[in-house]
Amino acid sequence: MGANILMNNERNVSGELVADINVKSSTLKGIEISESEIPLIIDEIPILSLAMCLAEGESNIYGATELRFKESDRINSIISELSKLGANISENSDNIKIVGKETLTYGEVNSHNDHRIAMMLAIASTKCIKDVKILNPDCVKISFPQFFEVFEKYLKGEPKYIINLQGDMPNIDPQDIQALIKYMNLGLCEIGTLASKINSETELKDQNVVKVVVEKKMSTGM
Repeated sequence: MGANILMNNERNVSGELVADINVKSSTLKGIEISESEIPLIIDEIPILSLAMCLAEGESNIYGATELRFKESDRINSIISELSKLGANISENSDNIKIVGKETLTYGEVNSHNDHRIAMMLAIASTKCIKDVKILNPDCVKISFPQFFEVFEKYLKGEPKYIINLQGDMPNIDPQDIQALIKYMNLGLCEIGTLASKINSETELKDQNVVKVVVEKKMSTGM
C-alpha cells in the first residue's frame, strides 16, 4: 500500500520475535488481498479495510468467508459500519470491494460486540469530519482493556517528536528549524510558531542543545 513503516531493534522475547515499529504518514495505494492470504491476516482485515477506505484507488479482498465466523460476521460489520461513515465499500459473495476517499463523514456506529470492530471504528473516527458515536465500545476489554485510555492520550495530541539540535548555534534562524522539520517529512504534524515550542529565539543563542517539539495534529472523534 506504500506505507512508510520501519522496524528497528529487532529482538527475541520469550521465544517471540519483536521489534520497535516507526511509522510516518504516507499516501496509501489500493491493493488486492487473495483468498490464500486471508488466514495469515484474518484479524487484521478490519483495520486494513479502514486503510483501504482512505487509500488512493480501488482495493479488493477476495474469499474472506472466514470473517463471517469471528466474534461477529465481520464482513457485514465492516461494510455496514464503514458505510455509515461514508466509505465506498461493498461485498459480493464474500469478496469486499473498496474505493478509497480522502475523508469519512460521521454518525452513530455499532461495534456488534466485536472488539476488533470497535477499535477499528475508533481509529476511523480520527478521519471523520465530525464526531462519531460508537455503541457497545466496552467489548475492547476482551483483548485490549486499556485501548480507550491509550486512544484518549492520542487524541489529546501529546508531543510526539523531539528533535535535538546540538552544537553552538549563535546565529540560528528559527525558519531553518522549521525547514528541517519539513525536510524530515514527519507526516501529519502541525508545526506551531517556534516561540511556542522553545520559548524564544533569544534562548536559542544561549543554549547548546535545542529541543524542538513537533506536536502531532489530531482530530477528535469519540
